[in-house]
Amino acid sequence: MLCLIFLLLSLSCKKFRLLPCWHAASNRWTLNNELPAKIVVYRDGVSEGQLHVVENYEVQQIYQSFAPFGEQYMPQVVVIVVQKRINTTICLNRDMPENPPSGTVLDHGVTNPNWCDFFLVSQHVRQGTVSPTHYVVLHNTTKLSPDHLQRLFYTNFYTMECFDFPCDRNIL
Repeated sequence: MLCLIFLLLSLSCKKFRLLPCWHAASNRWTLNNELPAKIVVYRDGVSEGQLHVVENYEVQQIYQSFAPFGEQYMPQVVVIVVQKRINTTICLNRDMPENPPSGTVLDHGVTNPNWCDFFLVSQHVRQGTVSPTHYVVLHNTTKLSPDHLQRLFYTNFYTMECFDFPCDRNIL
């Protein structure tokens, strides 16, 4: 059985508070003598200039938080930054602007060549212009392809709520 934990980290749950967040999420699994095989960390509240800080500092902190469970425990980890306040819009047609349908992914052309990133339109907007969400995959030790990650994030848009604390889900 593959278990997956999503850690939803925002400004209230970063840096030194990351360790308690991980331990709180993993408590459920330790009670059952089963730890998650895959961990997806959604990181919010990060600007473009802070991506390297998250990659170099917070990813290491995530791995350090596994130490209490023994050296043999090394789950596969995906760390993704979610940027909601962006100035990017996506239109279907330049001549006659129209919102793209929910599930539209833009993963080339306007993305950053230094990162594995993409824009995802998760919601349907009846009035006004839809704002996509920018996802930047900073760290990925899973064998999940970018296409698979895009589907995973789109699917979880509908199944997860926004929390300031970790939540766990079995989805694989």
